[in-house]
Amino acid sequence: MGVGILGGNISSINVLTATWDIPSVATITTEEETFTLAGASVGDYVHVSKADLDAGIVFGSARVSAADTVAVQITNPTAGAVDAAEETVTILLIKTSEDLTAPSL
Repeated sequence: MGVGILGGNISSINVLTATWDIPSVATITTEEETFTLAGASVGDYVHVSKADLDAGIVFGSARVSAADTVAVQITNPTAGAVDAAEETVTILLIKTSEDLTAPSL
């Protein structure tokens, strides 16, 4: 990417992979689980996706909940607890350089 292509308040776009052993998720529930991501700051945009389509594990929204910490909404809509195997996740982290106030909707 050349200078000037990233507009607005975006300072960098990062795609990373990491191994994550997702904790067991109880039946018919949604939980928020966290992992450490060095350099992530509150206000940055983050998206986390799974490499596999494990039955019973659905990723929802993700956010930077604290400095260096990403929180991911995980849902298990099945009739039994699911303990997925350790797997590789892909993380999209968009770093922002300043506060950008959203327009009124």
